Amino acid sequence: MYLPTKFKQENLAVILQLIQNYPFATLITPGDNLTISHLPLVSETDGKHITLYGHFARQNNQSKVSDQKNITVIFHGPHTYINPHWYMKNNVPTWNYAAIHLQGVLILEESLEKTLDGLKKLTQLVKHYDANPWDFWVPTDLQNPDVLMNSIIGFKIIVDKVEAKYKLSQNRSHEDVEGVKKGLAGRSDEMSQAVLNLMNSF
Repeated sequence: MYLPTKFKQENLAVILQLIQNYPFATLITPGDNLTISHLPLVSETDGKHITLYGHFARQNNQSKVSDQKNITVIFHGPHTYINPHWYMKNNVPTWNYAAIHLQGVLILEESLEKTLDGLKKLTQLVKHYDANPWDFWVPTDLQNPDVLMNSIIGFKIIVDKVEAKYKLSQNRSHEDVEGVKKGLAGRSDEMSQAVLNLMNSF
C-alpha cells in the first residue's frame, strides 16, 4: 500500500474499531491462480496481534488448502469525494478514506465445532444491525455434521502484518480541514457523514 507517514495509523484499537464497523472484506490468495473472495470476517485480538475468523463455501477454491501464507485481507472503511471549493484557496479535488490491509496465514478449521464457533462469532458481531436480531441456530437439514461440513468450512487468519491508511485531510492546513468538515456536514449521504465522524474522532 502507498502509505505516506501523515496517513499512517498504528493504534491497534482504532484499527480494530474500523474492522468491526466495516467487517465485509476482500480476501486475496496469491500465486499463479490468484483468487479473490468477498466475505464478512470477525476480528479478535490479544492486545498485540489480530486473528480473523470466517468461512468459505466448500466449492470455493480458497477452501482447498490450509496453512496458506501471504494471504491479503482488505477492509474498506468510509470514503467520499472532497470538493476543493471547501479549501481556503481553490485547489484540486481528492478522496478521503480509510483502508486496512492485513497479511498472514490462513488455516482451515476442519472440525464442526470450530466452524460453528466462527458462525456464532459472526452472528454476534452483526446483531446490532437490527432491532430484532437473528439468534444463531442450525437448520434441521444441516444438523448432520457431514452435511454442514460438506457445504462450508471455517477458517482463521493469523495476522502477521498490518497496514492502515486513514487519509482524512491530515496534509491540509487547519483551516482547510475545518472547511472539509463543514462541507461534509452539509451533505446527507451516509458515506460523507461516516467520513466526517471519522475525522471528528481524531
